Amino acid sequence: MKTAVLLSTLVAALALAPTLLAGDARLDPLLRGPEFWPSVDLPGFPRMAEGEPVAALLRVEDGLDDVQRRSLEAAGLSFRRKESGALVNVGATWVVDGTPAVLRRLAEEGWGIQVARPLDLASPPTRVTGPLVEADALMAAGSTPLDGFTGRGVKVMDVDSGIDPFHPHLFRADGGAWPWVDVDGDGELDPGDDGIDLDGDGEIDDDEVLHLMDAWRMEYDPDTWQPEVVGQDGDLDPASDFLWLDADDDGERDFGAGEGFTEEDPAYGEWILVPDDVDSDGVVDPDERLLLLGTSRIEVAWTSDLTEYRRGENLVDFPLDPDNAGHGTGVVGIITGGRPHPLSTYPGLLPDVDILLYSYHGGDEADFVGALDRAEDEDVDVVLFELAAWMGHFLDGSEYVERTIDDLMEDGVVQICPTGNLADTGKHTSQVEVDGRLSFGFNVPQSTALARYWYVSAEIHVAPYSFVVEECVLTLPDGSQFDVAFNGGGPEIVEGVEMLSMERESNRQSDLYQIYLYSQDAEEVVPPGDWSLDCAHEDAAQRVVHFYVGDTVSSWARTVVVEDEQEGSTMCWPSTADTCVAVGASAGRIQSYDTWTEPGTLHPYSSRGPRITGEKTVDVVAPADAYTASPTGGNPYVIREPAEYWMFSGTSGAGPHVAALAAQLVEAEPDLDGNEIRALLQEGALVDSHVEVDPEALPDDAWGYGKVRGHRALLGSDGDSPPDRPAEVLVDFESRPGDAGRCRVTAIPEAVGFSDATFRWDWAYDGRFEGEFEAGELTYQVEPGEELAVRVQAARQGWWIGGGLGLFTVPDNCRYGNSCSGCGDGCGAEVGAGDVPRNLAVAGLVLLAGLLRRRG
Repeated sequence: MKTAVLLSTLVAALALAPTLLAGDARLDPLLRGPEFWPSVDLPGFPRMAEGEPVAALLRVEDGLDDVQRRSLEAAGLSFRRKESGALVNVGATWVVDGTPAVLRRLAEEGWGIQVARPLDLASPPTRVTGPLVEADALMAAGSTPLDGFTGRGVKVMDVDSGIDPFHPHLFRADGGAWPWVDVDGDGELDPGDDGIDLDGDGEIDDDEVLHLMDAWRMEYDPDTWQPEVVGQDGDLDPASDFLWLDADDDGERDFGAGEGFTEEDPAYGEWILVPDDVDSDGVVDPDERLLLLGTSRIEVAWTSDLTEYRRGENLVDFPLDPDNAGHGTGVVGIITGGRPHPLSTYPGLLPDVDILLYSYHGGDEADFVGALDRAEDEDVDVVLFELAAWMGHFLDGSEYVERTIDDLMEDGVVQICPTGNLADTGKHTSQVEVDGRLSFGFNVPQSTALARYWYVSAEIHVAPYSFVVEECVLTLPDGSQFDVAFNGGGPEIVEGVEMLSMERESNRQSDLYQIYLYSQDAEEVVPPGDWSLDCAHEDAAQRVVHFYVGDTVSSWARTVVVEDEQEGSTMCWPSTADTCVAVGASAGRIQSYDTWTEPGTLHPYSSRGPRITGEKTVDVVAPADAYTASPTGGNPYVIREPAEYWMFSGTSGAGPHVAALAAQLVEAEPDLDGNEIRALLQEGALVDSHVEVDPEALPDDAWGYGKVRGHRALLGSDGDSPPDRPAEVLVDFESRPGDAGRCRVTAIPEAVGFSDATFRWDWAYDGRFEGEFEAGELTYQVEPGEELAVRVQAARQGWWIGGGLGLFTVPDNCRYGNSCSGCGDGCGAEVGAGDVPRNLAVAGLVLLAGLLRRRG
């Protein structure tokens, strides 16, 4: 009977439908069925599930009358309504909800239906990649945001090229909350006009004027590589921009010891302040304050020679080298950093972790091991190795640095190793020897202004050894030849090209045969064209022989490439260490540096296993492509600006996600050693439709055990999602007589729509919250006539859900025993930063009651 009623109402709705073209050509692809739905949550896509309502837009050009509306409602469509009861409607568009089946049926019959997509189509990917790895769910694993795992008390060391310790992203906003002066009285914070009255003289001097630090990010067109600056619009965005004071009025934000600043100066330079948009409405209201950046998130930084720069002692003296600071700044910026507000545009993953950094640029492996020794001295919990190499390494896990990594894992220090970006670069191939001969070919491309080849290298890897390569001939593009002996007897010269060859044996019985080619004249290049290497050998074991190429400047580019290139066995050193957590990269967003990759799929560049010895492969895969901090002055395309961000891809971008999760697991389970943490990460990994691997066949050489997931790793289940939007948080006040002529004032919070919310308070609005999140109100004794500004944050089930600001003028009549509740004129209160005061009659009744008590 119910089916018959539904069909009759649907028929009635269809009969009233406007005349529109029907058919798949007009149908929203998301309504065509589950096969068109993303298998994971992706930016730009709503969550779709059969039987569950989804938001949509209904478009009716000729208008919608009540008969049509009622028929659509009877067919299963729900219209969004405002508090007044009116439909949510703009022009010819209505906001509706319906199950995919209902929306699909209506759309197929001519109603204009489109599924509502999120507006944040290119959201900063730590907002995307953080949830993908469940770092945010682990932070919400406690009953409040302070009870979850935020990296509190955990130390993460980044072994990297360098860092910019002066980037505003890498400071905590712990320098206090500062009121600002609305100079022109327009109710808006106008950088260049408004300011902070530091000396209290009632005027805003030149050195007190607030200037806009317009946070921006660099985008690249993946087809042309042309840069584009996004975000420098000259308007203050509280979610991303900073403000600063130009103390010497020179037009630039000065910082560092070279400009005369010391460890005692907030953010090591002229002041930088964060607009505290308490209620998340996108506007800095006159009563909302500015939070001063103060303390660095970096505890210690070492240069390659292990010169130490320590927070509180001499970190301000760290030598900033923008040319080599980009990588470390981006990596650390993913792990931690960002603005204190939960809805900031460029958040780091963990707010409370401490960072140590070793800059290996210019160092050697001895310094490298020395840095790991320092890590032990500093009781570091997690080490992230942001370097990956293949040429000149055995790639069998035998080298001392790799073994040191294994030792640290056993000692309890978790080691994280991105696998590198070698898979699709044409740098590797392999073959099984046939009839006692090997033949490999590779191509050296024509030189360009961007690529001058100082040397080209070629290597043969065999494991285990007892494989003797002999009678090798290297043929140049013009047909001339080298006889390659691999005896290390010195360079040979043919046609102006020098060739150096050698053989090395590891203690794991693998052989490495190396060839280096370079021009005698530094202004010349290695001859471009097709090269070939042909060798005889003595072995009857039919072994797999690996062949790798590289060059001075290629990094991960497709410069020198092999014939018959292969993606497998491209794991780079030191991810080849036995126990280091080897991390591959999946796409965290649509746009990547050099390709367009569907989110959730494996990046083509992500290096694969197995190791040449066969038994080690990828452990987990994490998303790359996060927007993160870029070093001050490090971008050659624009003028020097201190609030730069860029999209950070590669397995280098995946590694810090896993390092952050490892820090959370260490915080939760401090007694586990590194290998046990590695096992948790493997066990909690997710195998979804993109992975396409039989769970019984794990680990896979591309995906390892799957996509890393922190909540699953620690708690064995998928984490919940945060609220879709911040709640409206209101603050009411009650006052009554206190002790010694003071007033006892109680602040009463409300998170609209959340009856089980808990709260934490910044009573003096000085930028410091008093204590944990607690359920309910807060009471202080204050002086009559005192003006209060009280900041509050609300939480629910571990998630931050909103904030509010309460303003209250304590009544003078508290001293006489009057009770004052609410925010009527008698109390001089304002609530919720602009909310409508209670009915004046209420205040009048309270005042009358007080007078009657006085007469009695």
